[in-house]
Amino acid sequence: MQNRLSTNIRALRKFYGESQEELGLALECAKNTISSYETGQREPNHDVMNRLADHFQITVEELLHQDYSSIAQSSWNYSAYTRHIQSIVPSIQTTRALENKQFRRAYESHQALLRQIQKNGSVEVTSINKCLNEYSIVPAEDNDLSTVVIINTIGLFLLRVYVDKSAASAAALETAQSQYLSKKEHRFKVKIEDARAAVDTEKAALYSTNLRKEIPHDILNRLLASVKSSQWSDLADYYIALRYVWDLVPNQLSSGMNRRVGSEMLSAFSSVGNQYAKNHLHVMSMIIHSKSSQTVDD
Repeated sequence: MQNRLSTNIRALRKFYGESQEELGLALECAKNTISSYETGQREPNHDVMNRLADHFQITVEELLHQDYSSIAQSSWNYSAYTRHIQSIVPSIQTTRALENKQFRRAYESHQALLRQIQKNGSVEVTSINKCLNEYSIVPAEDNDLSTVVIINTIGLFLLRVYVDKSAASAAALETAQSQYLSKKEHRFKVKIEDARAAVDTEKAALYSTNLRKEIPHDILNRLLASVKSSQWSDLADYYIALRYVWDLVPNQLSSGMNRRVGSEMLSAFSSVGNQYAKNHLHVMSMIIHSKSSQTVDD
């Protein structure tokens, strides 16, 4: 079986829009080390190989032998993802639920929030919290209304943690890059390790505050289970998968493995007719196959 490691590292790096320096930051190694991997002059050790696979969200076997050469001409189109946010985290309603004025007000704020994300590609956590607060005061008049409120609350909650987590990751990369550029080569590894430790602390605090204190995972699981007996069972299944796709499950698996589990779940749900899973896979397919109009150096 042909070893495609060097060409795959370069192809996947360019697909994700990373320079050799940026990939080096992620792997705690220098730019020239990445260059030597891509030219085949050096081969990463077992630990680095696993981190590369995790970084690109594939298996080591795929990194070694799958042909990713054509993917280098594509780019990850984040704006396309946000343009489909209403499919990825849908807001739902029923005619009966809309008869409740408080629910209608919360639902309209929810719709406005998704339009804002779709237009701007970003959102303030405070805006998500506003929607969550509005749903929290909707009275539980009947099962139909309660179920719709639960589903929309879960979607907003997952979105909020995802936004928080993405912001923390972006801040970490910026910090690591600034340290790299301002320090000499021999200080590189120490500085990146310091940055990663800070991010790990921030990530732990995020999970503790947003997941375990406000909506513990066991409660979130029970909420999802309660919805599975309703007409929205497909959406409940989809949100279970989305938690893995977005790496929002506090387990011992790596981020890449969680995303892979989520992707497998989406595929399984899609194969039995889950339209929410189908929509997400369709969006991801469009993003992967969209051609880049920009080039990445190196």
